[in-house]
Amino acid sequence: MPRSWPPPSLAVVEEAARSIEAEMALTRRRVRALERRWLPTLRTALSAVEQSLELDEQEEGGRLRRALGPAGLDRGEHDRPR
Repeated sequence: MPRSWPPPSLAVVEEAARSIEAEMALTRRRVRALERRWLPTLRTALSAVEQSLELDEQEEGGRLRRALGPAGLDRGEHDRPR
């Protein structure tokens, strides 16, 4: 790695370190906000969507069974690869 000459002053290095520390603190706060607020909210929403999809699938299966009547679906015909 090439060295710059003259080397940066101590004040410049200290200011850079303070700037990096401030960014790290801000990032930690953002991560905590994501973990405490957004992730639980998003997990709850995902769970609701999954439950709704499961219910829709069950209802669709019931409609299909009713539409096919007592004879049902000839599974042998539909399980074979085409």
